[in-house]
Amino acid sequence: MKIKFLFLCLSCMFLFFLNINCSSSDSVMREDITKDINNNIELPTTTTPVVVNVPKLFVSASGFTFPDVEEGAIVTHVWEIKNIGTGDLIINDVELSCGCTSAIIDNKVIAPNSFTELKAVFDTKGKPGMSSLFIMVHSNDPSAPARQFTMMGKVVPKKATDN
Repeated sequence: MKIKFLFLCLSCMFLFFLNINCSSSDSVMREDITKDINNNIELPTTTTPVVVNVPKLFVSASGFTFPDVEEGAIVTHVWEIKNIGTGDLIINDVELSCGCTSAIIDNKVIAPNSFTELKAVFDTKGKPGMSSLFIMVHSNDPSAPARQFTMMGKVVPKKATDN
């Protein structure tokens, strides 16, 4: 009697676990694969979203260190901004850290695999000592919507002239 009961219990447990495994793998199969009625080809039902038309701003070096200059000199630097993405890169805004700096960007819309130039001009008049200037470029690049460019160097005080 005990052996029959033990056999019955083990049989029930076996069937129970077999049913769980079959039903769970069945549901996974139904979620992952469907059949194309016309061609009888198995197709995945879940798709990975494809991202298209995404801009990507690239610059080889965002910092520029200028050599020592005498106060009153004009320092310029040009950065090449490339769009290595698949959609148009749009420059929305250019912010400057100081009124002694100006920045000019050639094109605000850069097509994929194209570039534009960002020209920064620093007027050192009245700015002796170490200088660090920041230019913030805001764009539609989703991975880096704001990119900082830096100009730094030493402005040597202008020597007094004897009259």
